[in-house]
Amino acid sequence: MKSQYILSMATLVTFLALTACGGDGDSSDDFVCDVTSTATSVKTYQSVPGIGTYVETGTLRDDKIYFTQEYEYYDAAVAREECEEMKSEFGSWRSVNCSGNTMTVSDYSDTDDIDEYANVMRETCATMKQMFESGDFYGDEDDWDEEEW
Repeated sequence: MKSQYILSMATLVTFLALTACGGDGDSSDDFVCDVTSTATSVKTYQSVPGIGTYVETGTLRDDKIYFTQEYEYYDAAVAREECEEMKSEFGSWRSVNCSGNTMTVSDYSDTDDIDEYANVMRETCATMKQMFESGDFYGDEDDWDEEEW
């Protein structure tokens, strides 16, 4: 079942791995990742010190989960670079829109299991929080194994 969420997770991993150099933005040193869900939706909020914020909202509709991911980067140069990368890798089959420091990506998953989707997002948050607390979070992007996601 997790393989159905690889596209969403790969996008989130891209946000983290490709911006691993950090930036000068947020003064908070706290990594935040929170997942809330209802019977028909899941919202994931993530704030990464020095990088930016990530919000993903997934909504169950017509036996599919439609999701929108919004990335807000603290560094405009990083935002431009990430936008070009996202358009290059996913733009042919995902909606990718960029404006200023914000990138918005929309797509859908062919699954209707909103509970599993929420659980995968919670597991991802827990893993990333553990990585942040252990000091492994800002490692080289080559160290990220997307197959584990």
